[in-house]
Amino acid sequence: MGREIQYVQVSPDHYAFLLVKEKVPAEFISLMNYPFTEVLDSRDAHVTDGVGRALGRRPRDFAESMGTHTCHSRRPAPPRQTSS
Repeated sequence: MGREIQYVQVSPDHYAFLLVKEKVPAEFISLMNYPFTEVLDSRDAHVTDGVGRALGRRPRDFAESMGTHTCHSRRPAPPRQTSS
């Protein structure tokens, strides 16, 4: 694509400020801020054995999982069938 994309971490308050600056409706800003201030605040970030019990195997980390699946996403698409 030719463009570099860079991740920049911002606080929920700064994100809300940026949305206000772009004239995003307050109701939408509230909806967007909720997951970052209430759901993803790490208060429930504890390790359990639930994945292993549910799947019957040890959980894989993200990098391991992506290594397994990236080979599938790099296959060329099958040829399109044309209607006769």
